[in-house]
Amino acid sequence: MNEEVLKEVGLTQGEIRVYKACIKLGESSTGAIMKKSNISSSKVYLILDKLIEKGFIAFSIKNNIKIFSPSNPSNILEFISKKQESLKKVQADANNLVKELTSLINTSD
Repeated sequence: MNEEVLKEVGLTQGEIRVYKACIKLGESSTGAIMKKSNISSSKVYLILDKLIEKGFIAFSIKNNIKIFSPSNPSNILEFISKKQESLKKVQADANNLVKELTSLINTSD
């Protein structure tokens, strides 16, 4: 697995380790993910939540236990598309800000 691409996409090193563990384990509990990724329980829960939010991991409840599994890898492309849309909005907002600031600089009080 090319970790560099995952870094470029925007995953942290911890997110990459947990994601790789989920890929290798398939459906698994947090205990197995902690062991495979070598990340403490307090951090694994936070990282899993972030990966779920980003669409890289999914979960289900089986016998009152949360079971995590990797989402469809094509979700990586969807995540990138969402980031691109967000950046377009930021760029438009920045353009407006630049115009506003430029007009303020050119006025003398």
